[in-house]
Amino acid sequence: MSTTSRTRRYGVVTLAGFAALSLAACGSSNTPSAGSTAGSSSPSSASPAPAGPGGPGGKDRLSGLVNSVSGGTVSITGKDGPGTVNVTPSTRVTQLGPGQLTDVTAGECVAIRPVQGNDNGSAVTAANVLVGQPGNAQCGQKGGKREHGINGTVASVNGGTIMVTDADNAQITVTVTPDTRYTKSSAADTKVIAAGMCLGARGTKDGTGALQATFAMVRPAVNGACGGGGGHEHR
Repeated sequence: MSTTSRTRRYGVVTLAGFAALSLAACGSSNTPSAGSTAGSSSPSSASPAPAGPGGPGGKDRLSGLVNSVSGGTVSITGKDGPGTVNVTPSTRVTQLGPGQLTDVTAGECVAIRPVQGNDNGSAVTAANVLVGQPGNAQCGQKGGKREHGINGTVASVNGGTIMVTDADNAQITVTVTPDTRYTKSSAADTKVIAAGMCLGARGTKDGTGALQATFAMVRPAVNGACGGGGGHEHR
């Protein structure tokens, strides 16, 4: 297997692990029912979520492929089987979609997944770059662990070099290559949740086992499945 193919596979497998808010990767290839979206009487008022790990409240999580949506009730199938996620206009929603290097600008939050075996402390080569606006005036968390990738604020971009300042004020030089994949995170409302999308949510489960979501992340499925968390990333 070539170095390039190993790098791409590593990037796809690990993206969901370090992408928005450490949500579990979706895991199903079930065929969804068509034509439904999550209705909302008003858009979510939340600001975009930070690009780093961690995130807004709720100890419980559910993730999977959206089968159907009825009002604020979302039916999903994940790796552990079927589940129900309830969303409201106050649920914070982040949407992941295609990105590119030009989306990476000074002041944005980024989460960087280095190429496997190429994390050299203050200088890394990026396999994946997730970019988004800061949600709480800070990108990442102080004392963040590197197994979740590198999270911080873009200080500058010069050609294929991105300078990142993490929450501990350390400077990291990130080199991108033609094989680097990009994903863009943006704020959305519950109307973007539709059958056939991948959904990951955090909140608190009620007595019936349904998750009352305080945060939800939605992204396109890949070939009708959510396993591996690849999203639709552009080079």
